[in-house]
Amino acid sequence: MSKTTVTTQLVDPLHTKQVKRITAVHKGFLYQHLYGVACLLTVIREPEARLIVEHDEDLEIRLNGRSPYIQVKLRNRPLQYSDISGSIEQFRDIRAEHAKGKRTGT
Repeated sequence: MSKTTVTTQLVDPLHTKQVKRITAVHKGFLYQHLYGVACLLTVIREPEARLIVEHDEDLEIRLNGRSPYIQVKLRNRPLQYSDISGSIEQFRDIRAEHAKGKRTGT
């Protein structure tokens, strides 16, 4: 049998800003899942409750005809209105779809 040798070499990243962004994304998904577990533990007794974990760090809880949307984000500075303005616009669009009857629940 031949013997295989594995070595590990740590190198400095080429783009430290990219490493920071990747780290932030992973932390964001970690917080999303931790918050999702907290939501599950909160609504687990409700037979019709549903928790939807979306691919963009968002959570949606469907409970008693209501659909609260939760955006889980990790920031390296205090939250600013510009950080959430797109989400607020998206929520307005979702509410309009509910009002038109194109989405169920409230």
